[in-house]
Amino acid sequence: HAAHTLHCGEADEEHRPAVVTGVAVTPKGDTIVAAADDHSVWLWDAETTTLKARLEGHADWVNAASLSSDGVTLATGASDHSICLWDINSQQQVLQLPASDGAVSAIRFHPNGQQVAVVGFCDKLKIVNTSSGHTAQELVCPCVDVRTVVFSADGERMAVADASDTLIPGQPRRKDAERRLHTVQQTRGALGARPGAR
Repeated sequence: HAAHTLHCGEADEEHRPAVVTGVAVTPKGDTIVAAADDHSVWLWDAETTTLKARLEGHADWVNAASLSSDGVTLATGASDHSICLWDINSQQQVLQLPASDGAVSAIRFHPNGQQVAVVGFCDKLKIVNTSSGHTAQELVCPCVDVRTVVFSADGERMAVADASDTLIPGQPRRKDAERRLHTVQQTRGALGARPGAR
């Protein structure tokens, strides 16, 4: 049984709570983050379940949230094609920029905390520098409906999965990463990386 149930807004006859589309928890476990379809991001105190903040800046559904390894920076991606970076402590927006040719479906911090991987409803995967906002790398995916992305703990490998049963492992730091992306057919919804994929 859940210890607590958190709602993004109050429901009444005219309104419903926002639909949660992505969640994240700070490394210390003190803050819970929810991305929602009301174009905002909700932050709660994990111990007291008190609402700490409602972050607004996106112009459409917020689909994804990811926290840096130090828990200081929150990255969010939305259907408005943009990503936002937020300072968790001040609860202020640090950066907002267009990062996808389509709606952003997933965003993931690299373990170094200096880059985020962004995927969405287009055939591009972008690695964005969180300090400058510049795209450090852009890879072409074989589908226009990429749903999720993940890095290995050491940041040397990553994998994306799309809606066409395809899992794509790769090595984001290699200059020839795009040529080395290797398509692997998997069960729909599976995600992982195959060590040594070439």
